[in-house]
Amino acid sequence: MTDEGPTGPHAGPYPPPEDVPELTDRDRAYASVYVQLLDATTAGANWRTIARDVLRADPKADAETAKRIFDRFHARAVWMTQVGYKLLLKSGR
Repeated sequence: MTDEGPTGPHAGPYPPPEDVPELTDRDRAYASVYVQLLDATTAGANWRTIARDVLRADPKADAETAKRIFDRFHARAVWMTQVGYKLLLKSGR
């Protein structure tokens, strides 16, 4: 098991997704995290709550890092809704 995905044991925040123009294995591993993040955002949850409850980042201990993690995940989750899902469908995986 690895600490790099949502299914592995992990004491801290998830490692942020890569900022690349192609679909990655990490994107596939984070699919449910992206959905949770987008659902929580749509429901009106603030970034601190999402960072803590979804991304395992601690905004009380380090707000700057937690915000950076949230922003990176949010940007990638939005990218997945606009571009990534098409690449996922094309890949057949």
